[in-house]
Amino acid sequence: MPVAGDWRFDERRADKVCHFFEGALRHTKGRWAGKKFTLTDWERDDILRPLFGTVIWNDQFNEWVRAYSIAWIELGRGNGKSEILAGCALYLTCADGEESAEIYGAAEDREQAALVYNVAARMVYLSPALRGILKPIDSRKTIVHAASASSYKIISADASGNLGQSPHGIVFDEIIAQPDRHLFDALRSGFGKRTQPMMICATTAGNNPASFAATEHDFAMQVEQTPDMAPARFVYLRNTPADADPWDEKNWYYPNPALGDFLNIQTLRDEAAEAQADPTKENAFRQYRLNQWVSQVTRWMPLTLWDAGAGVTPDRSDLLGRDAIGGLDLAATTDLAAFALLFPPEEPGGVFDVQWRFWLMDEQFARLDKKVGGLLTKWEKLGFVKRTSGDVIDYDVIHEDIEKDAADFNLQSIRVDRWNSTATISHFEKVGIEAHTVGAGFGEFSPGMKELFKIVKEKRLQHGGNPVARWNVSSLEVKIDPNEYIKPVKIKDRGATSARIDGVVALIYAVGEWLRLELEGQAEAGVYDLEDYSA
Repeated sequence: MPVAGDWRFDERRADKVCHFFEGALRHTKGRWAGKKFTLTDWERDDILRPLFGTVIWNDQFNEWVRAYSIAWIELGRGNGKSEILAGCALYLTCADGEESAEIYGAAEDREQAALVYNVAARMVYLSPALRGILKPIDSRKTIVHAASASSYKIISADASGNLGQSPHGIVFDEIIAQPDRHLFDALRSGFGKRTQPMMICATTAGNNPASFAATEHDFAMQVEQTPDMAPARFVYLRNTPADADPWDEKNWYYPNPALGDFLNIQTLRDEAAEAQADPTKENAFRQYRLNQWVSQVTRWMPLTLWDAGAGVTPDRSDLLGRDAIGGLDLAATTDLAAFALLFPPEEPGGVFDVQWRFWLMDEQFARLDKKVGGLLTKWEKLGFVKRTSGDVIDYDVIHEDIEKDAADFNLQSIRVDRWNSTATISHFEKVGIEAHTVGAGFGEFSPGMKELFKIVKEKRLQHGGNPVARWNVSSLEVKIDPNEYIKPVKIKDRGATSARIDGVVALIYAVGEWLRLELEGQAEAGVYDLEDYSA
């Protein structure tokens, strides 16, 4: 007679779930759509069979029940996680022998949760075996199994609204997007009413080491090494080691077991080539394709790339009367302020010229000069930085200098940092300088930042090697949001107190303003719909 805690592998249970996948399910996408779902070796032997076939003796119920109540699966993007989740959801709904089973598809929001539901519903429509026993109700994102009074439905409300659920199964998609652990814990707390409930979390690696998902990932790594510490947790991790060469194709197969099967290796080759050419894309390649946990912050512009496009220092006299667009980063009243003047090409595909003004108050000058080894003193003598008197930035000096630029050039518009800019905007209005404020969000920064990188990469930005701007470039990293929008941040891995990025931010503003004016011009010409533009 078995005792509590005894476990074994049940071939019958393992065979049953695999037969369901391969006998009842159909593929839903691309050239495989409508064909029988043929499990790959890793799907069958590494996930489904051990997950559903490993059982443990339960004294309370006096029977063998599934040993695993939580599964944590991490794979690179494009390896069929949604299909695995959808198939498991359908199995738990209609083939697991549970009466009135409640199966929930959980995700960050309803739209994300619907992705797995849509796959599951399509599987039902395409399957002769399932069409007669399951009924998808798309308007409610619910699939009903009338014979057992069971259902699968999506859920994305906050945790406090889900405490009354009694789930038999939960499929949790892209759990990295969860802002906290509330929904996870709330749904898990309903497990006590079921004999063998199961939550399957499938995700790609994240980019926030302080997130709930990162905590669970770290715990999963410990369980992988020491299964006895959490015997009810199933772990399947396919994360590329941090020290592996990201550009060696041999290292792509471990995080992507579907590579060469239904995942196209050429897609990864193309993305790798872009990531090698553009550092802002490297973290995304590491996260989504190599399944590595990364930081939200990554390097932006290699100095070698910036230096390669320096060109000659544009002479101010040669630029007189040229169209110009400004970007102004006022920064704090006790810090560096910067104004970038961008001169668009005079012919399509030509070179952009740029000139900067930098201001720093006397009180701060000596402190920062010491941190950068006396470079500010040198740059002041060369005319790259202007020192203003007092212990705060003298906005009157900034306004006066920009008015000089407006007199010398055809200054079309200035994009200004919204923070602390009320007085400056008011002054510009009085003197007839057009200015527009901009916030510090991803949407405001991303278009100009990506366009600036493109221009520099094409060696179409002639900045003359301005040393203050170069210092700013070396101090700048990018933060990336889930939509792959970017914004600048100061580096944190070295001397952050001496890092400054104001000159690059001002240039990003100027490029963003140039993009806006270009789009307006196209819209007026009837060749572009301005409403179609988004960050």
